[in-house]
Amino acid sequence: MALPIFGAVTRNRPAGTTPPPVDLAGLTELRVHGVGGSTPQNLLADLAPQQVWGDGISGFYRTADTRGRHVEGYSWGGLTSRSGTRVLWLLLLPFALANLAGWMWPLAIRRAPRLFRVFRIAARMAALALTLNVLFLVSVIAMDYVAYQCGGNRACVASWWPNPLRMAAVAPYPGRRLLVGALVPLLAIGMLAGLSYRSQLRYEQVRPPGAPDPREPCPRSAAGLEGGLRDPDFWNTSPYTRELGRTHLAAGLALLAVLIAYATRSSLSGQGAVLAWWWPAGVAAAVLAGAVAAVVPERVNAAAHVFGRTLLGGALLALALAALFAWLQPRPGAAQVTGPHELPGLRPAMTWMYGGLAATLLLVLACLVAASFFRGEPGRKAFRWGAPFMVLVLAAALANAVLIGLLIRVAAAMGEVRYASSPSRGAEPVIAVLPVFGDLAAYLFLEPLAAIVLFACVQAFLWWRAGRADNSVREEYSAAGRDRSTSTDPWLATTVDGDPRWSTPAMQRWATRVARARRLAVVPLTLDLLLTGMIGVGLLLLFRPGWGIRANGAERVSSELADLATALTTLLPIVVLMVVRAGWKDSTTRRTVGVLWDVGTFWPRGFHPLAPPSYAERAVPELQRRVWFLHDNDARILLAGHSQGTILATAALAQSAAVWPPDLRVVLVTFGSPLRTLYGRNFPAYFTDELAQALLSDGHVTTWKNFYYLTDYIGGSPAAPGLRDVDRLLPDPPTCWFRYGDALPQIGSHSGYWHDRTMWDEIDALLPRTTW
Repeated sequence: MALPIFGAVTRNRPAGTTPPPVDLAGLTELRVHGVGGSTPQNLLADLAPQQVWGDGISGFYRTADTRGRHVEGYSWGGLTSRSGTRVLWLLLLPFALANLAGWMWPLAIRRAPRLFRVFRIAARMAALALTLNVLFLVSVIAMDYVAYQCGGNRACVASWWPNPLRMAAVAPYPGRRLLVGALVPLLAIGMLAGLSYRSQLRYEQVRPPGAPDPREPCPRSAAGLEGGLRDPDFWNTSPYTRELGRTHLAAGLALLAVLIAYATRSSLSGQGAVLAWWWPAGVAAAVLAGAVAAVVPERVNAAAHVFGRTLLGGALLALALAALFAWLQPRPGAAQVTGPHELPGLRPAMTWMYGGLAATLLLVLACLVAASFFRGEPGRKAFRWGAPFMVLVLAAALANAVLIGLLIRVAAAMGEVRYASSPSRGAEPVIAVLPVFGDLAAYLFLEPLAAIVLFACVQAFLWWRAGRADNSVREEYSAAGRDRSTSTDPWLATTVDGDPRWSTPAMQRWATRVARARRLAVVPLTLDLLLTGMIGVGLLLLFRPGWGIRANGAERVSSELADLATALTTLLPIVVLMVVRAGWKDSTTRRTVGVLWDVGTFWPRGFHPLAPPSYAERAVPELQRRVWFLHDNDARILLAGHSQGTILATAALAQSAAVWPPDLRVVLVTFGSPLRTLYGRNFPAYFTDELAQALLSDGHVTTWKNFYYLTDYIGGSPAAPGLRDVDRLLPDPPTCWFRYGDALPQIGSHSGYWHDRTMWDEIDALLPRTTW
């Protein structure tokens, strides 16, 4: 028999791993959970639900019939949070943000097709520049500080771990030491390639349904499809993602080849070179130019496949030539310099690297400025200004803050860190660090920290002030409450004041807690102010007059401030590793981490192919297939989505008639939906009012009802014109009354809908009036 939890009422059914014969005809309630990786047991309030479709990662489960209908649940949490290894995706957060930024363009930009295309190209170039930026910093850590500086100092390589750098065939040769150091970024590139390949197989091979066969993979970019979410191929663009990933990997290998060849040639100090360094550098530069050209098209064909493989082959050839060039260089005739001396050629390489990143960001910014001249939807609330640019800058700042902090900490672990403009304190060995790294470390940590603290203080004050004026909450509940006698009835009201028999401190604070919960629900809508202010002030500090990659004697922040900033910044990856460690053993921690990815990895990887995979590329087609299957077996479908589940349901049902059978009819119920509050504000070009209206106008959805609380910090009203009758605002808590001796009425916030009897009673009353 079923094992109910949460007080659910179920009928008897056989137990065991083999499901009994299931009658699919009649009304089926299909539930889709929200963020956090909810288990099938929690979703269906059944300790032993039976799987009827899918696999252990994501699947459909059925419990006993209740309320006169079959009950199924789609559990997709395994795509983001059930495996312990998936918490490692936190390390790819900058890439995830870069991919997310590409989908955040304003609605107005779609009114200018040419500008829209330029924007998409600029966003992909910025994502490519971020990949090269990350690999460049990883290369600097391993090749400069470990291989070149530490490897050239006997005192520094005295410990056991740099043993390869002490070998007689390596130690006297700077080029060979650089090759040993280059193994670290090469390993990083290999890991990114492996993750990209595995995620494509696991997430992007589920094709949307079609008649009579599933749709063939679409060779275009999802971002370039004119229909947006309504296009039947939006979740079916794996060939393009695969080619874009090959481009990023080829560019990374080419960058590593350039660094090896250029740094080796610069370290010869006038010695004659064996072979010509410009052979590998020239091939690598051609590959980099080809990679930039490869991100421009939005369709892949046979020629694009050949071009992509040619780029990858050229990058491997350049890397092999660079390795050969570095290995064959002679031993320097002069004594190796052991003082603080950074890798020759590092400054010009860094100038080109950050110059390219800045150029792509400015191109994105120029597109947004041009788009501001086009009008958007009147009265529509969205991200205040420049969302793609702000998020791209945040991605670059986060990657640089962590890697530069790690860079300086690695240098400090090998010896005394000496900035080129700071005096040595006499310790040996000494590791020279460019002054600009100390400046960046200070700015990239301390300025955002100050902005976050200021924002938190302001929000804390507003939260405190909201609780000081709770009369509106008391009046609201007093007017809506039933007239019960507090002297003879065991029912009490939390709004009772002044009666010493009943009034308690907890009752007096109840209205205050409700008012503050409503205020807290507004905070996520103001996070764009924090991001805009933080990035704006940071850019002013970063690009103040006279700043740059400066000479040794230029004015700069103190080394003590830089050391403090890097010490604190280095805690970020340590915290990540602690979370990873906990995630291996604790499923609750994995679900908490998974909340970040449930929102951030919804979109296809059309801008950054090395970002964590898009679970929706599997979840949306799977949900469509199950709805189609139920329809083919004479089922009437009630699709109930909570939180992120409403986004999956909307994305599935909003697609054009090419995906659905013509006689499909669905009742859609959403609660705690971020359709307007989160996705409509931050992705206005996709979650438009027209998309919401099309759910009803297309005919597949006969009835749509959306429930929300004022205390919900994620969900809200679709608020699209013509959809006012869709919304139903529920009181939270449902009542101010409680029985004497029981707990006070609890605030449901974002997760209380599942147990709200008022909502489910309204759904039950809605179904008999529905025309199927």
